[in-house]
Amino acid sequence: QDWALLQLGTPAMHGVSRLILDTRHFKGNFPESVKVEGCFIDNSEELENAKWFPLVPRTRMGPDSEHVFTREKGQVEHAHHPVSHVRVSIYPDGGLSRVRLYGPTNIEGEQTIIRSLL
Repeated sequence: QDWALLQLGTPAMHGVSRLILDTRHFKGNFPESVKVEGCFIDNSEELENAKWFPLVPRTRMGPDSEHVFTREKGQVEHAHHPVSHVRVSIYPDGGLSRVRLYGPTNIEGEQTIIRSLL
C-alpha cells in the first residue's frame, strides 16, 4: 500500500460534496483499489494526532477513467464533516493522474473546487 497526504488549498468547512479520482493515461499501471480519508486540523503540527475518518472506503478502480463519488448519491462518507487534509491510499500500487475535491467553502453553500493536484 502506498499513500499520500494532501493539504487542501481551502478547507472544506461544510464537507466534501464531490470527489474525483482520475486514472486517465494509466492503462496498465492503475491501482487495483483506492481509499480516501479526511481530517480537520488547524495547523500541520497537529497532523500526527489527527483523527482520520473515511470519505471513500476502499473501492476498485479501472484503467484510464475518472471515478466520481458524490454526496448526493451517498458515495462520500462523513460528507458534512469539515476537511483540511486528505490521505489517499492506493492498493497495492499504481498511478492516479489527479485527485479533485469539491465542496462548499462559504455559508451560502456555493460549489467551488477545493484543490486539484496533478
